[in-house]
Amino acid sequence: MPEIDVKLQNPLELSREDWIECQNIALDAYRATLLTPDGAQISENALRFMNSIEDPERYARSHRDPNTEVGKLFGEDQDFKNMHVARTYVNGVIAGFGYSADNVSGGSELVRNVKRRFPMKNYFWVRELLVLPEFLREGVATETAKSLLGSATSPQQTVTHYDWPELQPNYVNDKITQLGFETEPMKKVELFGPGTTEVMQVRRSGLTVEKLLASLAVQS
Repeated sequence: MPEIDVKLQNPLELSREDWIECQNIALDAYRATLLTPDGAQISENALRFMNSIEDPERYARSHRDPNTEVGKLFGEDQDFKNMHVARTYVNGVIAGFGYSADNVSGGSELVRNVKRRFPMKNYFWVRELLVLPEFLREGVATETAKSLLGSATSPQQTVTHYDWPELQPNYVNDKITQLGFETEPMKKVELFGPGTTEVMQVRRSGLTVEKLLASLAVQS
């Protein structure tokens, strides 16, 4: 059995080189798993745009503090706190990473502050959960997720995640369903850059931190 270790940190603790490493993990992970709806490979330029490869400073900045992307990558009414990054190693070699934050939305700071007091409205947002292709199906994603969930403000927070089912392999979508997530279509997005074919982005929710940890314990 491989030895899996997870290092949970405040994103501010990671260096520029650490974030470039995470950025390249994301690129390799998406390159190996995402396909167009008709089963074709996604172009390298599209994947590089998706992962901000040409702008590593912005990638690092948006992970150190996702509030810097409010009104750009994220909606005008979003607010993020309690950010964590988990980097996972298999036998001492980095195999993947995950990122989470508390997330509330609302038209005013007052509304957002009120929502933050209620765990079901103060969402536990999983921004990324990515594994290098050579470490797939070895429990890396599960252990990364457990570590992030352990950083939650409350076990009663609702877990949320956004992804693109039409681009993902069936085993990813099946796993999400098996864990008990509900799927809500949100909007079509130009994931691979302005003028590219839009893909449907969905929101996964319906599980608390406590329930997801229980589901992961049963399935791991």
